[in-house]
Amino acid sequence: MINVINNRKSYSSSIVLIGNFSPMMFQPYWFKHCEILNDDEFNAIEKMGKTVITDPLTVFETENLAFKIEMKRFTIIAKKEPFELMLDTFDRLQEKLDSVLIEKFGINYSFHVDLESMDNFKVFGDVIAPKQYWKALFEDANDTTEKKSGLASMIMQKQTEFGCVNIKLESSANFTHSIFFNFNFHFDRDPEEPLDILDVNESISEKYADFANYADNVAQKLIEEVLFNGK
Repeated sequence: MINVINNRKSYSSSIVLIGNFSPMMFQPYWFKHCEILNDDEFNAIEKMGKTVITDPLTVFETENLAFKIEMKRFTIIAKKEPFELMLDTFDRLQEKLDSVLIEKFGINYSFHVDLESMDNFKVFGDVIAPKQYWKALFEDANDTTEKKSGLASMIMQKQTEFGCVNIKLESSANFTHSIFFNFNFHFDRDPEEPLDILDVNESISEKYADFANYADNVAQKLIEEVLFNGK
């Protein structure tokens, strides 16, 4: 049986804050001056060559992290494991954002899972999104070994006590016979009572590992049930 952890590719994670930000303020030197990034991380930014600094948008990357700051959204991305580096960086960052009120925030996990064969890939797509209900669309389709017709993208949502869980499922554009998963744990609070950044950091610290395990478990169970029922 396919093991999600063993077959996982391009695993990344991110933290997203929704609030009011000034992108021009958050240029790389600010992160270095505030000791959020060390000298090696700061020096790597120029080597990456992906820096944009403008009034509405600041974007830059280190070897392990990517930052995207917009006027209403602050995103920090761990491009690869271990994700503890992102959590440690966010911990230092929150000390400098103590005056910022956060309206919403989210924790995300994204990865591709290799289904090991084109047969498994076809079965997965046909079970998740049965074509018999789309006869008007697929009656003339010629389903090749590349499977260019069929499931492209879908989103499932579950309401929770903290907000909701959104799961995006797509045919992988990067890997053969693979499925892309994006898990978004969205924390939604009363807009009249915005969150303090300390509350956000505490919630992330408490929930992060549990959410990562939850994402692995949901992906594993889904693949097992779909392939078992489809064969």
